[in-house]
Amino acid sequence: SGSGIYVENGASCNTFLNCESNVSETAAACVLIGADSEATILMNLYTLSSNLVPNIQLEAGSTKTAISNLYAASNGAAIWDFSGGDYTASNAGYPFKNSMKATEISDLETGLQRFSHQYYDTTGTLDLDLNASVYFLSSYNGALITRLPDPGDFNGAEVMIKKIDNSTNTIRITDVSESGLDGHDVYLSAEHDYVVVISNGAEWFIMSANRTIGSNKYYDTTGTIQIDLAHDVYILSSYNGALTVQLPPADAAQSFGRTVTLKKTDTSSNPINITELGGGGPDQSSQTLNSRYEAVTVFSDGAQWYVISRL
Repeated sequence: SGSGIYVENGASCNTFLNCESNVSETAAACVLIGADSEATILMNLYTLSSNLVPNIQLEAGSTKTAISNLYAASNGAAIWDFSGGDYTASNAGYPFKNSMKATEISDLETGLQRFSHQYYDTTGTLDLDLNASVYFLSSYNGALITRLPDPGDFNGAEVMIKKIDNSTNTIRITDVSESGLDGHDVYLSAEHDYVVVISNGAEWFIMSANRTIGSNKYYDTTGTIQIDLAHDVYILSSYNGALTVQLPPADAAQSFGRTVTLKKTDTSSNPINITELGGGGPDQSSQTLNSRYEAVTVFSDGAQWYVISRL
């Protein structure tokens, strides 16, 4: 029990300079920063013990500890942190010698660059906290809505989100205000689809994206459905009754520049009518698929849906 240096309650930059803490193997830590300490500064510190005694232990509740030039000779953790990362380190710690908070660098050249990443396998709604730069997501067990935080809280932050499972369950990417990315939701529908976004402090912008060409969705239903353009090909069955498929408005953000193919695959004579939500449909009229294997491919120029081909 005990420690060589114990800051139980202190604030306003209490500084320990050029210190050595050599303690017994039964000690709690070579240096213990207590729960009520704030802005403690440790510089040029030498710590020594054995039996896995931590060199520096930061208790939960300690804040703004600054550690510089730590020679950690105990075989315990260099910095055993319970503060939730509320510290900075320079030439201290293991395996990372430096741990910094918000930092501005005007010119930086790096060799190997590593990105923090997190993995989630879930369904429903997932709110990202942006404690990582890369998120690997699995929607294997059901559709997933992933929401980025308020862009105003993450000005300049760049984030990659990637779908890594092989299910047909989509991942819809938006933000907490449902404003989306570039003003619309993004759908990751196939394995390896990804999107990279950056915040300018007001909204999230898409920097790059990859959507697997030819990703498809199958519907076997009746009545009216609205497709989300998460896929390039829609395989449709109206075996049990007539079906109406509504495209999003041609001027919707997710429609501009999109080409979509819709194909009837069942043997019934029940028609499939392709229309537009709030509009007349491709080429300003409803397109009907009456027979098995009939298909229509349509394209939006941001003002109107056009028929590109029919089979």
